[in-house]
Amino acid sequence: MKKLTVKVIAASLIALSAFSVSALEKPVSSSLDKRVLYTEHKEGQVYPINAVNGVITAIVFADGEKVLDWGSGYSTAWEFAARNNHFFLKPKDFQGTTNLVVVTDRYTYLFDVKLTSNKKNATYSMTFRYPMLEAQKAQEEAKKKTVNALLSNSPLNEAAIEDEGQKNTLYTENFGSSSLSRDLAPLEVFDDGQFTYLKFDKHTDFPAVYRVADDDEETLLNSHVKGQWLVIHGIYKELRLRAGQGVVGIYNDGYSGGGVRKETGVSVPGVERRLIKEVN
Repeated sequence: MKKLTVKVIAASLIALSAFSVSALEKPVSSSLDKRVLYTEHKEGQVYPINAVNGVITAIVFADGEKVLDWGSGYSTAWEFAARNNHFFLKPKDFQGTTNLVVVTDRYTYLFDVKLTSNKKNATYSMTFRYPMLEAQKAQEEAKKKTVNALLSNSPLNEAAIEDEGQKNTLYTENFGSSSLSRDLAPLEVFDDGQFTYLKFDKHTDFPAVYRVADDDEETLLNSHVKGQWLVIHGIYKELRLRAGQGVVGIYNDGYSGGGVRKETGVSVPGVERRLIKEVN
């Protein structure tokens, strides 16, 4: 492992020296041993480490994160080593108080390293936590569970969607000139902010569903079947259903882009529509 060159780390070291003591992040001690610390990662924050001669300190980053380089203002007074997401330091000199910059494949970490003669105040380990990443991971897991549930053979749980306050039923429709168009119309339409649901009579063949752009260009959409429901992967301002000569336009009157719905519907001039269902 190579140390950072002076040119690469100079800017970081100068910036770090400008921080006051009040800018330091205060880690939280373990309930079992105050020398074992935990701290939240914050970009541009400086983290204090108390080192003691004869004691090695371990810094633990996120799982899967890898240490690439490091540098300090007094490197000859310290022993440094790294392995995967772990970084280790141990003082070699009794006057080695300095700053430390550790660069990983994800972030740059800044530390204020001080020597102390009291082993009770030493930092044995500092483990980083990442609330934003953990929240993002939880959201991805929740989304994955939702998709898996939709793709399963279990019945569609409308009540659960309603209870979560995600059900938008502000949809209207219009029909093509063919008499087949009305037979093609869904019995019910709603979305949950992520997917659009079209319910059909159990004897009706499912139509092809297209997204309609502002220039009237049609794009075939991905979907899957769940009982009497055709589940469209996404929410859109306008859908068009086609089967043979039958054509039905479906309009999301609560659509405002980016998956966000308006509280009131928005009509489209010049189009005659029949209201399918309205929110109570």
